[in-house]
Amino acid sequence: MSTNAPRRHHLVWPILLIGLGVILLLRNFGLLPWDVWYLLGRFWPVILILIGLELLLNRTNPLLAAVTAAVVLLVLIAGGVTLAALGYSGLPAAGAATPSAHLSEELNQHQRATVDMQFGAGDLYVSSLPAESANLMEGDFATQGSGQPVSRTFRCKDGDCELRLSGGTERGWSFGNRGADSWQVHLTPSIPLDVRVRSGASRLDLDLSALQVTALRLDVGASSGGIKLPQAAGATAAVVKAGAADLDIAVPAETAARIRARGGLSSFQIDEQRFPRDGDYHVSADYAKATNRIDLDIDSGVASIRVR
Repeated sequence: MSTNAPRRHHLVWPILLIGLGVILLLRNFGLLPWDVWYLLGRFWPVILILIGLELLLNRTNPLLAAVTAAVVLLVLIAGGVTLAALGYSGLPAAGAATPSAHLSEELNQHQRATVDMQFGAGDLYVSSLPAESANLMEGDFATQGSGQPVSRTFRCKDGDCELRLSGGTERGWSFGNRGADSWQVHLTPSIPLDVRVRSGASRLDLDLSALQVTALRLDVGASSGGIKLPQAAGATAAVVKAGAADLDIAVPAETAARIRARGGLSSFQIDEQRFPRDGDYHVSADYAKATNRIDLDIDSGVASIRVR
């Protein structure tokens, strides 16, 4: 048996990496909007086309396979750039949701609460209730397209409560054209909170500055927006996991922070005047002695994240 058969070279993954690099370059120069990732995500079957071309042509004509795969990928990128330039992102239209529900939970004698929000696609706004409010949470929840009502569960034990809100597809990545959700959630500033947000393709406005958020976990996909971290919550542990996201994270001026950012294909801009680099971290000069401080851990895929 001959062992000198020509070695077949796999072409799909190198070409995809080159295409990803081109998109990142255009994104970093501001020539593409953040939500181009969501738009391109709708073209995921192209990966199957490229694999099929490789299997079909690579055995007989590797050069033709490479050229054909490259042309297909370039057409995809050009189409994405053109659609983005025309203002089409593939995201549900902002503000197109229909009012569906107003929900609230009373604060009572609860001493601590976990608020878990599982959000699909659309607009998510979180802020503080007035200090005198008797509620733990008030919110207006709207849906479009699927029209799925918001699911709410609430349970308490020994003064420690858990509120869970969920609606639509948790990650927001669907193969059809689902509609947008629009949530406006207001939380009590009177007790310590553990806030968890899972979201897919969304526009975020999370103003936690007046809340006693001692733990924050944000897990988002193709999302953009701003996050204002707590100003006077004591010690806050914040974890941000982002896919193809564009996020602006604000640390209040009176609050110290220690920041760790990881992500091989991500762009990080961290204010090094406020948070000088110290090994793998960016750390405020007064972090060790600060009454109010945030331990921020960022783990991202293909993202653009700014911390100031």
